[in-house]
Amino acid sequence: MMNKQKTSKAWRWKVATFLPLLALLLMAFGKSGENVPLESHVNQVLINQEKTTAKDTTNQTKEKVYAIVEVMPEFPGGEMALRKYLSENVQYPKEATAKGIQGKVFVNFIVNSEGKILDAKVIRGVSPSLDAEGLRVIRAMPNWKPGKEKGVAVSVRYTLPIRFLIPPGPSDKTKKGIATQAKEKVYTKVEIMPEYPGGEKALRKFLSDTVQYPKEAETKNIQGKVYVNFIVNREGEIVDAKVLRGVSPSLDAEGLRVIRLMPNWKPGKEKGVPVSVSFTIPINFVTQ
Repeated sequence: MMNKQKTSKAWRWKVATFLPLLALLLMAFGKSGENVPLESHVNQVLINQEKTTAKDTTNQTKEKVYAIVEVMPEFPGGEMALRKYLSENVQYPKEATAKGIQGKVFVNFIVNSEGKILDAKVIRGVSPSLDAEGLRVIRAMPNWKPGKEKGVAVSVRYTLPIRFLIPPGPSDKTKKGIATQAKEKVYTKVEIMPEYPGGEKALRKFLSDTVQYPKEAETKNIQGKVYVNFIVNREGEIVDAKVLRGVSPSLDAEGLRVIRLMPNWKPGKEKGVPVSVSFTIPINFVTQ
C-alpha cells in the first residue's frame, strides 16, 4: 500500500512539472502564420528571384526585331567596303569548284542594337558546301553600324545575297567569270526581253507577298512609286540594283530589299543568245 501511494505521488509530481512546459510550447508554436519556418521563407525568396531573372532574360532575348527602319544597318565603310570584304574573304569550296556549282546563297541575319551579327541562317541555298561558306563569311563579319528607328539603335533583320561564280582558269580565258562578266555588254532592249519566272502575274504576286510597308511611312501616310533599276544578266541573276526615282529613304530601302530577294529570271535574248539586259520595275506603295 505504501509503495502504491509513493508511486501515485511521484507520477502526480511529474505531470505537474511537465504541464507548464507543454503550455509554453503550445503558446510558442500554436498560432499558424505568425511563426513561418525559416526554410519555407528562404525558398520563397529564391523562387521570386528566379522568376525575376527569367523575366529579365526573356525580355533581352525577345528584343523587338524590325524589318525596315528609318536608318538601315550598314557595313562599316558602306556597300563598296562590304563588296571588298566578301571578295577577299569568300573561299570557293573545292568540291563546288570541281563540280562547277555556282549561284547565289541568300543569308538572313540580325544586326542587333550594338551592331553585332546574330541568328545567321540560309533562307535560299545552292549546295551544302556553298551554303556553309556563305554562313561562315557572314558570321565572321565585323560589327555593323546598327539600324535606327526614331534616333534609337534597334535590332534589324537583314538579308544578304552572296554570289558564288567560278572565275576563269589561267588556260581558259574564254570561259565566263567574274572579271569578264563585269565588262559584258548590257542591253536596254532586246528581241526577247527578260521575264520573271511565271510571267507578270507571278511577279505581282511576289511583290504583294514580299513587300512590307515601313511603319514610319505608313504612320506619316507617305505613298508613291519607287522605280528600281537592275540588270538581269545572261544567267538570269539580278545584279546592280539601284533606285532611279525614289519616294522616301524607308520606301526606297524596302524597294531595293525586295528586288534583291527576287529569284532568277528568264534572261533576255538577242539573236537567240542570252544577254544582260537593264530592266526597271516600279513598286507602288499605297497605304490602306
